[in-house]
Amino acid sequence: GLDHGLHSDVHADQEPVLVTAFPLVYGLGVENVVLRNLTLDGNRAEQPAGIGACRGAAVYFIGSRNLEVADVKERGFAGEGLGFQICRDVRILRCRFVENAGNGYHPGAGSTGALFEACTAEDNDAAGFFFCVRANHITVRDCTFTGNAACGVSVGTRDCNIHITGCHIAGNDGPGILIRGTSRPVEVHSCRVSRCRIEGNARERGQGQIDVLGDAHDLAFVDNEIVGSAGQKRAGVYLAPTTERIWLEGNQIESCSPAVIGDPSTLPAKVPSFECGVEAVQEVHYRHLLISRHLTAIKERLVKDVYADFAEQKRQVRREFKQLDKYIHEAISRFFENYGNLASCVKEDHNIAEKGREKTEDKERM
Repeated sequence: GLDHGLHSDVHADQEPVLVTAFPLVYGLGVENVVLRNLTLDGNRAEQPAGIGACRGAAVYFIGSRNLEVADVKERGFAGEGLGFQICRDVRILRCRFVENAGNGYHPGAGSTGALFEACTAEDNDAAGFFFCVRANHITVRDCTFTGNAACGVSVGTRDCNIHITGCHIAGNDGPGILIRGTSRPVEVHSCRVSRCRIEGNARERGQGQIDVLGDAHDLAFVDNEIVGSAGQKRAGVYLAPTTERIWLEGNQIESCSPAVIGDPSTLPAKVPSFECGVEAVQEVHYRHLLISRHLTAIKERLVKDVYADFAEQKRQVRREFKQLDKYIHEAISRFFENYGNLASCVKEDHNIAEKGREKTEDKERM
């Protein structure tokens, strides 16, 4: 059975099933954890079922803080490579996650204050790096995202204050960088991409090497090398008509046709002012995690109380059954005791009757 509450609702119309699927490394509500120098084989071909994107990964943490994952190499999990939800103060260093059924890296659910440095995601069935809901104040530095079946890096719902710098993003089937089509009030904003080499992406889908969609605003793309694929007519940077204040400066764009697609009004006269990355995180940026932590603690206490009440009810039922069993045993014993006394009385009456019959017969013979 379940030993603690679920982290999401499960409805009958979703046809849920219970399967044996779990992370290779799992941390729930942990602090000050270091995971280093580990090689993991997900054995994907032999896994009977996978784990959904936000509920597990080969390495997965939820509701945790002060985490470091360094020099971990993982391959072939039936789900995400590395994921964490509702976490803060996370460092992912020199890791490699490849050939997974989901995304390579997946920080989400309000996770705040994270650094990814010198990491690799290759040949995954989804994105190399997927920012999930309200991931913020995260730096991705000197990382490599190549050959993934979706995009290289995907940024979406309420993801903000992100800095992607010095990365190599190449040969992905979707755009090298995708700013997903989210609408206000959950649009992407206050993100910076700098000094990256973005080349040969959008092999099967996407408008360009960089796609900026939805109501995204206040983004900066600075000093990047953006190179298209020979024979493909895709833009270097595609800006949807609904975007605002997208700053482009010092980018070298080659083999892209055209270099930029977008309404000139989208391009501001001066660089938008914002701070981003783990370096800019302040205590106030963790406030939603404090609320979530308190709610989680309350939920866990409620679950424990429910289980405690249930356990006490079970013990009470057992006591009542024992008492009932005692009563039944005593009743059966009294029954057989009374039955034995009754049998003796019947036998005695029978003997008396038999003696009376014999006397009557003797008198008749006389």
